[in-house]
Amino acid sequence: MAVRNFRKRYIVFRVHGRGALPRKEMIDIINRRGRIHRVRMKLTVFKGNRGIILVSHTDKEKAIEAMNFEDSGLKIETIRTSGTIKKAKNSMHQF
Repeated sequence: MAVRNFRKRYIVFRVHGRGALPRKEMIDIINRRGRIHRVRMKLTVFKGNRGIILVSHTDKEKAIEAMNFEDSGLKIETIRTSGTIKKAKNSMHQF
C-alpha cells in the first residue's frame, strides 16, 4: 500500500472577542500566523465566529500552536482536529 505524502487534517476553531469577522479578514489572519510559524494553512469553512482550516498531518501541531493566540482583543481557540471534513463540520456545530 502506498503512503501519501499529504494526509489532510481539519482543525476546528472559534473566534472570541469580536463580532463576526469578514472571511477576508480571517484569511489574512491565518496567512499572517502561517508565515510567522512557517506552516501552510487554508481556510475551508468560516461562518460567524467558527471555522475550519486544512493542514497537512505533519504540520498539525505547528498549526494548532499558530492558531491558539490572543492579540488586541481577538482570541482564537482551536477546538478539535479531525481527519475528515464531515466530522469537522459536525463538531463545529457542537461547541
